[in-house]
Amino acid sequence: YKIGLKIHKYWMPVIILLGWIGNTLSLTVFSRPKNRSISCCLYMCGLAVTDSFVISVSTYYYLRTTYAEIMKSAEFSKFHPTTLECSSLAWLQNFGSLSSVLIIMSMTVDRFIGVRFPLLASRLCTARRAKMFLAILPFCTGAYTFPYFYYSR
Repeated sequence: YKIGLKIHKYWMPVIILLGWIGNTLSLTVFSRPKNRSISCCLYMCGLAVTDSFVISVSTYYYLRTTYAEIMKSAEFSKFHPTTLECSSLAWLQNFGSLSSVLIIMSMTVDRFIGVRFPLLASRLCTARRAKMFLAILPFCTGAYTFPYFYYSR
């Protein structure tokens, strides 16, 4: 348990920092005007955004737990996170994680079609379809993961 706390305390900031740097660089490179017409680059932009979302939630959780560990005073020991906070964090984490997985899966299908059926790829693997998928994804993922909001306590 103590080893896990030390890993969480010292390794998590490194992961958060590297994640922010990597996602910022990915978004900068893949959102250039010449790359916006390539479906794979659009998926990578969506992946950078959803991963940044997950890192934001993880950053909040890290700061919250680290602050709770540092501030072990009498008045702070009576403070407990609200049910709304716990439910929101669980839902946001699952929402972001599932969105990332679905983007990776759709990008894999897109590349499979591009490699296996190159003549169909110009019609099926378009930037317009990738944009449509990335626009619809949050609504579908949100509807699927919404029970986490109610059932996590």
